[in-house]
Amino acid sequence: QQEDSENAREALQAKVNLDRVTEFNMESSDTYNEKNGEMSLQQSRITSSNAEKVARLAYLGGIKLVKNRGHNQTAAYMLHGMSPVGASRSWQPSDMYHDNDAWAKKVTRNDGFTGSFMTRFNTEIYGKRSGFLSGNYKFTSGELQSALQNVRWTASFNRRSNGSYAVAIRVVDTFDFAFDRAYDQYDISFGNNYAFAMQTLGLIKEFDITIVGRM
Repeated sequence: QQEDSENAREALQAKVNLDRVTEFNMESSDTYNEKNGEMSLQQSRITSSNAEKVARLAYLGGIKLVKNRGHNQTAAYMLHGMSPVGASRSWQPSDMYHDNDAWAKKVTRNDGFTGSFMTRFNTEIYGKRSGFLSGNYKFTSGELQSALQNVRWTASFNRRSNGSYAVAIRVVDTFDFAFDRAYDQYDISFGNNYAFAMQTLGLIKEFDITIVGRM
């Protein structure tokens, strides 16, 4: 209960920070209307710099909320997409690749995910020497939802000599944000909305995630 109260306080402070970002953006727009339409370049730079600083602080607060919930991989993705201070607008984060590591196993061995294509495996693949399936899947809870949510996947199956199947699964997603996307925990929604604000400001960029799991 104490942890939930602390998370609530942090969420409220981060909400205040996000509101301040909006205020700074409004100030930046107002400078264009000063002096009969002539903008003060120095004032614009100061306002823009302050807006970016506040946005980054709010975003880091959002990452902390997500991490406190135990969504460490989501927090790592959020941090990976944030541009370095002073980076050019053309900066782009590298894509992320997971090859049968702990995170890949958590994703590709999730019961809901594997259960979504078992019927097709039984009707289209079972009994054959090999086969291939593909589709889309939506994670609806926990860290798989906050880190991935809607993914595209492929799975290849090869029958072993004992009759079982070796399975290789490839999951692909683009890490990006949409405002007010529904999550099952309020602090995860807060974190996502800060990320959306940062994305709008051009301070974080989307990147592709590829996850490969083998069984």
